[in-house]
Amino acid sequence: MSDASVASDVWSILLPVIVGGILAALGGAIGPVISHMLGSRTSRQSTRTQRFDEMMASVYAHDHWLELQRRALAFGESLEVGPPPIYKARAIALTNFAELILPIQKLDSASSGYQFWMVGAGQKRLNGELASLNDGFRETYKIWLEAFHEFQNAASEYALKRKGKV
Repeated sequence: MSDASVASDVWSILLPVIVGGILAALGGAIGPVISHMLGSRTSRQSTRTQRFDEMMASVYAHDHWLELQRRALAFGESLEVGPPPIYKARAIALTNFAELILPIQKLDSASSGYQFWMVGAGQKRLNGELASLNDGFRETYKIWLEAFHEFQNAASEYALKRKGKV
């Protein structure tokens, strides 16, 4: 056998081994990077979904908070209502969901109008004007309820447009 045929036999055996080794090394180096990138995206999506859920829960909690506030201010019930949950919902929208900032601002504004009515009703109660205690309630509550439904619709459209991946 000549040296040339031995060299070609060696290369025919070594070439697949070298290529296989290079592919294995690249797979070992690139695999974790790709895995990290995919895991990172999943983690970010999971965090956004959690924040969206928190925002929605805060909006619903605010509706309940308003009812407690109305009972405390307008009717004098002794209730501890705590801070308004709408602030948390606004903060989440401001930092995560730019498209929902305007709808949540409208909701907050309607909430403020409703609270203003509550204070007025409380003043009437304290002044003994019980006959006119509920004056303006329906109109003010209707504005709040419409804003609440508009926000729900905006949030629902936001989620549907993204196929649930908020």
